[in-house]
Amino acid sequence: MDIHIENCNSGNIGNKGRLARWGVNIETTCALCQQGTETIQHSFFECEMTGTIWQQLLHWQGIQRKKLKWQEELAWIQRAAKGRSGGATLCRMTLAAVVYYIWQERNNTIFKQKIRTSASIVRMIIQEIHIRATMFPRLERTITKENWHLDTMEQ
Repeated sequence: MDIHIENCNSGNIGNKGRLARWGVNIETTCALCQQGTETIQHSFFECEMTGTIWQQLLHWQGIQRKKLKWQEELAWIQRAAKGRSGGATLCRMTLAAVVYYIWQERNNTIFKQKIRTSASIVRMIIQEIHIRATMFPRLERTITKENWHLDTMEQ
C-alpha cells in the first residue's frame, strides 16, 4: 500500500482536526468543501468534492457502486484489489492517486489559495494513471479499455 495511504489509515497525517485535538488554535473547516470538520474520514470521502472525485473514478474503472466511508473503502480495496490482475493493479493505482491528488489539492487550497474543480482533478488522475500504466505490461489490456478524459465519460 502507498505510504501516504498508510499514514492516512494510521492517523499519522496533520489534518486540521488532529491539530485542533493537539491544542493548536486552528480553523477546522474542510478547505475543499467548506462544510465539515477536516478529519481523515471527512477528507476521504465524506467531503462533497472528494466524494465526487472518488465516485467518478469508481465509475471510470467500471465499478458500479456508491462510495463508502474511509475504513470501509480500505477494506473493500483490500478485497477487490488482491492479486496481480490488471483490474486489481488499476484499482490500487487509482486509490493511491486519489489520496495523493486530494491531499495535494487540500494543501494548494490552504497554502496557495489555488482551487481546481473536481472534474479537472479527476482528469489529472486519469491521465497520470494512463501514463504510469505504460510501465506495467499486464495493465496494457485493462487500461486501453478506459477513457483518457472525464469529459468523454457518462456523468
